[in-house]
Order: sequence, then C-alpha cells, then structure tokens
Amino acid sequence: ASLLGSDVAFIILAEVLLFSSIRVSKSILDAASVKAAMPGTFHSQENCVVYQKMLSYSLGRFLTPPLTRWMIQRHGRMSYMLAQLCINIMGFFTVFKATAELGRLST
Repeated sequence: ASLLGSDVAFIILAEVLLFSSIRVSKSILDAASVKAAMPGTFHSQENCVVYQKMLSYSLGRFLTPPLTRWMIQRHGRMSYMLAQLCINIMGFFTVFKATAELGRLST
C-alpha cells in the first residue's frame, strides 16, 4: 500500500500527537502526586513512584503493543483511532480536573 491514498500517515500523525500529549499530561500528574504525597503513610512519594513504574512498565510496555495489534486487526484502524481519541479526551479531562483541584487547594 502506498503512503498516499491510505490512512497510514494519519495513524502515524495521531501516534505522534498522542505520545507527546500523554507525556506532558503524565508529567503534570506526576508532579502533582509528588506535591500531594504524605510522608510516612501509604501515600508517600516512594510508594507513588513504585506504583507509577509498575503501571508504566506493565501496561505501557508489555500489554499495549499486543492489544493495539489485536484491535487494529480485529476492528480496523478507524476503531483504533476512535479508541485513542476517547482515551486522549479522558486524559485531558483528568489532567484538567486535577490541575484545577490543585489550584483550588494551593490558594
């Protein structure tokens, strides 16, 4: 399949946009979790970092590639794009709500 006339270029563009926006969102929430950590409790900075790494390595690097291949093969690229769009919109609202709450708490 040629690059022009197919949806490959759009999928690559979507992945580039999603990756960068997810990285920024994760950084904002990581900083917020560090700020909200309570030393000496279950919600300490150390526990937060451990859980972030566990989720990042297990979901992000182990489960996501086979799930992505399965979804594209079984349901097509349009379904994959819509799923990514929904995930990105939910992430946007999560970051928006979290930063608004942090702003409210810090005033």
